[in-house]
Amino acid sequence: MKKAFLLFLSFLLIASFACTKPDAPAEAQQPAVTEAPAKPAGQAEAPAVTAEPEPAEPEPTPDPSPEPPPEAEPLPEQYLPLSERLQGEWYADCEGLMILFSLAEDGTYALTIPGGDPLNGTWEAKDGLLILDGDEENPLLPVNGVISMETLDLLFTREQPEVFQPGAPIADVKEGSFDGYWKSCYTAVGEGTIRSEAIGEDTEIYVEGMKLATNGSLLPLAQYDCTIENGVLTFASEQGQVTLQLLEGGFLRLSLDNEIPGVIYLARMPVPDQAAAENP
Repeated sequence: MKKAFLLFLSFLLIASFACTKPDAPAEAQQPAVTEAPAKPAGQAEAPAVTAEPEPAEPEPTPDPSPEPPPEAEPLPEQYLPLSERLQGEWYADCEGLMILFSLAEDGTYALTIPGGDPLNGTWEAKDGLLILDGDEENPLLPVNGVISMETLDLLFTREQPEVFQPGAPIADVKEGSFDGYWKSCYTAVGEGTIRSEAIGEDTEIYVEGMKLATNGSLLPLAQYDCTIENGVLTFASEQGQVTLQLLEGGFLRLSLDNEIPGVIYLARMPVPDQAAAENP
């Protein structure tokens, strides 16, 4: 009996265990796969359709930069005020000497001889006239591109006059190269030259070999023995030591070394009927 009860109890325990055991997880259901129907043999596959991208919106074109307005052409000179037309540099030929007349925008002027200190003052344009230093009784008359300065007997224009420019000394000069009759043509003034006759300079020289004769205001009538060295002819006069140099262009440069040094330029001339002095 006891043995049967134990068997019954074991059966209950087994049955109880079977009832409490968790169920195994169910397998996940897979979706049904439907096979595509097979294509008939030899039929080409349809091309894949690709969606075309939408066209991008064009970037806005910047407005072109506006062209600058054309510059106004300057007024012709004749329409400018007289004070503007007169400004700048003016030139006058004073017997071969160039005079510079500068009229500045600030109302000042400078009158300059080459190598000399300028004469300065003030100017203004008034009633068609050029007034210097407030002197309305002696105005200058600017007409047709010319300024007339009657007090100095000068006419100023915008063009530079042609002036004498001495050539370079000739080095290879020997005895006899100076022979002939020479007459003063230009006299040095500052860094320029003026025609000798305008200032009464009338020097004459007659050269033959190593002897010469002089006549004129710079070197009075006299005869001298001279020497030549390194192409330079020299002699001693009562007025001081005299040096003669032949220049390119055919002129003869005479320099007098005394208390007041002087330089003149002589040109070779035909011998006159009466020489500057008795021929040596």
